[in-house]
Amino acid sequence: MSLGPVREKPVRLRRTRPARQQLDWLEALDRLTPARLATTGPFPWPGDPRHTVAHMVAWVNAELMKNVAEIGQLRLQRAVGQVPDRAGDPAAARTA
Repeated sequence: MSLGPVREKPVRLRRTRPARQQLDWLEALDRLTPARLATTGPFPWPGDPRHTVAHMVAWVNAELMKNVAEIGQLRLQRAVGQVPDRAGDPAAARTA
């Protein structure tokens, strides 16, 4: 299994994002002060004082980890021929 295209993909994706979206998740986290982390979180539980911005950050982090794991699993399945190359085109499935 070649990892060449896999390694090129993140670079290509970064180049296609508009400049205003270049803010990295870690940079966004670095901007949060302890006081801001302790305030009521706006999402996904708006206005509930039991859930802080810190809870929201933890929730977003968990969602990002799940998405990355799902993408990785699909890439592995594609590499061994278990999913089609193109969405909805069973004829394009790779064979092991």
